[in-house]
Amino acid sequence: MKTKFGIIILIIFIVSLTTVIIIDNLKPIHISATTIAQDYNNDADIANKKYLNRNVEVTGSVKAFYKIMNTRNVLELNTNVSSQNLFCFFTSQPTEFQAGSLKQGQNITVEGKCLGNDAYKFVKGIKIDVDQIISK
Repeated sequence: MKTKFGIIILIIFIVSLTTVIIIDNLKPIHISATTIAQDYNNDADIANKKYLNRNVEVTGSVKAFYKIMNTRNVLELNTNVSSQNLFCFFTSQPTEFQAGSLKQGQNITVEGKCLGNDAYKFVKGIKIDVDQIISK
């Protein structure tokens, strides 16, 4: 009887812990463009452990919206870290269209998945696959 009760308690504990870990990984990390750029500039491996393939909400100001290599639109955010650019790619056309109407210097928050600095090798910097843009 005590063994069954102990097993039930252990199963409840494991399920609860797993649920907390899953929920923690699903909720976005709130961070500024400057902070994520500094983290990648200081140590890309540690930054990848924190952000890579995680949902992030990055707040910063618009540096520019333009076509990279005359093929793909990209939104670049100011990072204040000269050696780390932050590029936003888009998962949908409405979000890409919205990005095209943003003004240089406008403060925004982008929500999406951090791809680190190894994805899309044709551009050097941190990349975010943006699902949503929130204007401030």
